[in-house]
Amino acid sequence: MISQEIATLILSYQSKWSVGLFTSSITLASFLFTMKSFVIQTVKDKIYDTESYKDKIKQRRASGSNIEYYGGLKRLAFLLRWTILLALINAMFQLFLTIFHCVWLAILCLTTSAITGLLFFFVVWVVSENIRDLITQAEKKAEDEE
Repeated sequence: MISQEIATLILSYQSKWSVGLFTSSITLASFLFTMKSFVIQTVKDKIYDTESYKDKIKQRRASGSNIEYYGGLKRLAFLLRWTILLALINAMFQLFLTIFHCVWLAILCLTTSAITGLLFFFVVWVVSENIRDLITQAEKKAEDEE
C-alpha cells in the first residue's frame, strides 16, 4: 500500500520528532489543565454572569431560539477536556508506540499530533473570542459610566 520510500520517510520523521512531540504534548496538557478552571471561572464571571449577556439570551429566546444559558461555557469546558485528554494520549503514543518500527503506528502518532495541534488552535480561537467579548463588554461599561 505505502511505497518503501514513503514508509522510510514516515519512520524517520517519527523517530526524530517523537521526543519533541512527547514533550510538547505533556507541556500542552499540563498548561491546559492548569488554566482550565481559571479560564472557565473567569469567562463565567466576566461574560456569562453579566446583564448584557442575560439580555442577549432573553432576546434570542424571545425570537424562538432554544438556547442554553451556559451552553457556550459547556462547549468550552468540553473542548478543553478533550484537548487535554488527546494531548495526554498523544504523549503516551509518542512514548510507547515509537519503539515499534511500524509505519502504521508512526502514522497514528503523527495523526494524533496533528489532531492535538488542531484542537489546541481551536481552543486558542474560542478563548480569544471570549476575551474579545470581555473587552467589548468592558468598553461598553466604561462608555456607559462616562
